[in-house]
Amino acid sequence: MAKQERAIATRENILQAGARLFSRKHYEAVRIAELLAEASVTQGGFYFHFPTGKKGVAEELILRQDGRLTAVREAAVADADLDGLSALILFLRRIVTEIEHDIVMQAGLRLVIQAAENFPEVAHMPHPSWNAAIEGALMKAQADAVLRDGVDAVSTARALVLLFIGAQTSSFINDQWRNASATADVLVQFILTSIAAPGFVPADDGVTEA
Repeated sequence: MAKQERAIATRENILQAGARLFSRKHYEAVRIAELLAEASVTQGGFYFHFPTGKKGVAEELILRQDGRLTAVREAAVADADLDGLSALILFLRRIVTEIEHDIVMQAGLRLVIQAAENFPEVAHMPHPSWNAAIEGALMKAQADAVLRDGVDAVSTARALVLLFIGAQTSSFINDQWRNASATADVLVQFILTSIAAPGFVPADDGVTEA
């Protein structure tokens, strides 16, 4: 294996080790010695890749978690074949699945929830782009005539983002996201009963809207 490839592999190994630890423990409770043991790297090798220590690992995990959230969100809302509400529902279900099963997602979210003050440059909840993206999906839903009359896209987008954050924070506190999919079900039901046009059925369910 080339030297550069080994360096990339070592860095990734450290990040995955950090994800395993930070997904289980508070940031302050994780010691450098634990990271070294979990990643099976020397102290010199660790600090070569992360000169700022565990903070650097944590910041990278937060950025990766945020990047994955953004990628899933953008893939859903950019699907031209879906109406705005179906895209929004698809995003909710996909992202909750990621949170339930991906330790990088869990580690990044836990770091933001529990220790955001340590990472002011990267820890944001919600990310500034979220409100605009969800608002865009609701505006598309309005144009597709699947949004209930009288629903304001701007204020509703902000409310949905805050509801999602609250739901996932509650899921973390209650059972470390083991049943996170239940929170998506609640949010989807809220969308269907509160802001969707009467008779709307998500295209994602394989049924066209009424």
